[in-house]
Amino acid sequence: MSDALKSFMSTFVTLSDEEYQFFFQQLQAMSLKKGQHLVKAGAVATRLGFVTKGLFKVYFLNSDGQEYITNFVSEGNVVGAYSDVLLSRPTKVQIQALENSDLIYIDYSFLLELYKRHSCWQEFGRKIAEKLFIEREEREWHLATLSAEARYDLFCKQHPSLIDRLAQNQIALYLGINAVSLSRIRNRRASKRVGG
Repeated sequence: MSDALKSFMSTFVTLSDEEYQFFFQQLQAMSLKKGQHLVKAGAVATRLGFVTKGLFKVYFLNSDGQEYITNFVSEGNVVGAYSDVLLSRPTKVQIQALENSDLIYIDYSFLLELYKRHSCWQEFGRKIAEKLFIEREEREWHLATLSAEARYDLFCKQHPSLIDRLAQNQIALYLGINAVSLSRIRNRRASKRVGG
C-alpha cells in the first residue's frame, strides 16, 4: 500500500525518509463497496485520497437529474473533491466507487500542517495542483475541439485498462455523447479492424 503511494509521490518531489515516515504515520485507510459514495453533493469535503485498489467515477447531476461524468480515478491516482476541499465548502461533485475499492487518505488540515513543516511539501502540493489543472484544461480542450470519435480514440489510448472495466453508457457520459453514438463509433472501429 505505502509502496505504491511512495512511488507516486517520488514522481513529484524528493522526500527524506523522515518526511515519508511522518507522512505515512498520519494516513488512514478506507474501503468502499461498489456503489458506495466517497463524496456526496452537499457534504463538506475534507479528505484527499490515493486509490490503492478499485475504480471511482467523479460526476455531477444537473437540475434535471442527468449525470455528467468528469473523471474516472483508478489505482495509483489521487481522488477527492479538490476545489471544494480547498474552499471548505459543500461539494457539488459526487464520487462513487464503481468497484469494491480501497484508498488511503489524509485530512486537508494535515496537509496544511505539512506545508508549514517543510518546503518539500509545498512543492509536492504545487505539483499535484499543476497536474490536476493540466488534466482539466486538456479535457476541456478535447470536449470543445475534438469529434466524438476522436475523443473516444484518445480515451482508448490514454485509459486502455479502463475499457473493459466500464459500462458503455459510463464511457459515453464521460465523452459527452449518448450510448447510441458510442455504439456506432465502436462498430465502425470494429468494421475497420475486420476489413483491414
